[in-house]
Amino acid sequence: MQDGVSAGGIISQLVGNFSQALLAAFSVHYLNKGVVHLNSFRAIVVFTLGAIIFAPVVVSTIAAYLYVLSGWEQNYWYAWRARILSNALSTLMIVPPIILLFSPGATTKATSVKPQRSCRSWRALIFLVLTSSVSFGKEVEELLGVACPIILPLPVLLWSASRFGLQGLCFSTVLVAYFAFASTAAGHGFFAMSSPAENVLSVQFYLIVTTLPLMLLAGLIQEREDKEQTLRESEARYRALVMASAEMVWRANAWGEGFFVNPSWQQLTGQNENEMRDFGWLQAVHPDDRERTRRLWERAMIEKHTYENELRVRTRDGSHRHFYVHAVPILAPDGSLHEWVGANIDITERKQAEQALQDLVAGTGVIGEEFFPAYVRHVAAALDVHCASVAEVTDEQNARLRTLAVWVGQRCEKTMSMK
Repeated sequence: MQDGVSAGGIISQLVGNFSQALLAAFSVHYLNKGVVHLNSFRAIVVFTLGAIIFAPVVVSTIAAYLYVLSGWEQNYWYAWRARILSNALSTLMIVPPIILLFSPGATTKATSVKPQRSCRSWRALIFLVLTSSVSFGKEVEELLGVACPIILPLPVLLWSASRFGLQGLCFSTVLVAYFAFASTAAGHGFFAMSSPAENVLSVQFYLIVTTLPLMLLAGLIQEREDKEQTLRESEARYRALVMASAEMVWRANAWGEGFFVNPSWQQLTGQNENEMRDFGWLQAVHPDDRERTRRLWERAMIEKHTYENELRVRTRDGSHRHFYVHAVPILAPDGSLHEWVGANIDITERKQAEQALQDLVAGTGVIGEEFFPAYVRHVAAALDVHCASVAEVTDEQNARLRTLAVWVGQRCEKTMSMK
């Protein structure tokens, strides 16, 4: 070979790179238990351990020996360090943008960038160029006579990670890496203090230890934003469901003060949102049910158990409707009461039917086997119909019915079974 690299060195380099890619992909895929995404703190930790640390260390341990064996390198420890740092840095700077580019929703996010976010991106880019030029440029070094601090780009990188996520951090790191390598290759800056080979290793190590914590921070921020977005979507669906629901769904804080009630309550009672607060909703409860309702509600809050009650509510026209109220406590992880979620179910028709049945039973004055004949007779008379009957299902599978009483004309007929 013209550059002095033997065929064995080239083959060992190709085999090492291929093996490292396979090992990194397998380890990350195995630990993530599926498709690789960098949208959470755990996913970034797994990527760091598998692709940036584990695979380069394992493969470089073998590949460096092959380099020495082929005559390409003479110093095993230098070859081992150089390969680990170079491969870890390349994986850190190249692989995440590729994964993010092909992740679900990447195209949608790219096309929905707001002008304000674009303006912030340009500001970050300008600040990053300025700080990198000052940190690694020769002009400031010649002016001051000493190398400038290499931490000047760090605040901008931190801003990129917090504002623009992993995508912005990857782009910013590439830009800082360009200035760092360019100045070191020209013999300027903080890292131009030793041999060219050692200088390159120093730059690589600096970029790795600077980028990794920021990448983890970006993962934490992204995970928090995703959870907040999921929570907002869940609350939006809950509100939409409540608004579309025929029942009165409500929420109250740990002290029992309602802070969300769907519009059905206001439409029924005429109370506005301010009138409902601070137990003002009790004013719409029938006076005979008010004290019992307050007492049961306060006991449920103290004991943190399910609240159930039947009460009458005054409507806009002054009449009252019956409601079954059911509420459950939502507890925090530490066991404290977080909030209440409940529903008011209109049971007026059921109450009216129960009362009608009670009146009917009282009107017939009979019980036992004579009840149903008397019942159908009263129903026929009340509805002014010729025939009336009461039946029970004896066989649901074959849809068989057995009449309990049949009233036709002026008399009761015999019971019968039918299908």
